Amino acid sequence: LKGGSTRFWSSYRTKFMDVEAKRGRVLIFQQRMLWHSGKPVTEGTKITMKSNLMFEWVPLKPQILTGEKKEGGRVDGRTESVKETTV
Repeated sequence: LKGGSTRFWSSYRTKFMDVEAKRGRVLIFQQRMLWHSGKPVTEGTKITMKSNLMFEWVPLKPQILTGEKKEGGRVDGRTESVKETTV
């Protein structure tokens, strides 16, 4: 592969940094508020992919319901902390 580097620009596009594309390399970065561009590939093939990572915060000590099951499948609101275990 020749060419195909990813160029990251400063906020006012006065400075930049190029990350060279190489076989087997993966470049992961947050696209929000980050100006970037791709340089032309002059030899070989460059594969690009964009994906969004979605996540949910899980507390260290999750709460579990310990109440009795009520009619309709609901459980009352009593909770207790789960013991931390190492897996």
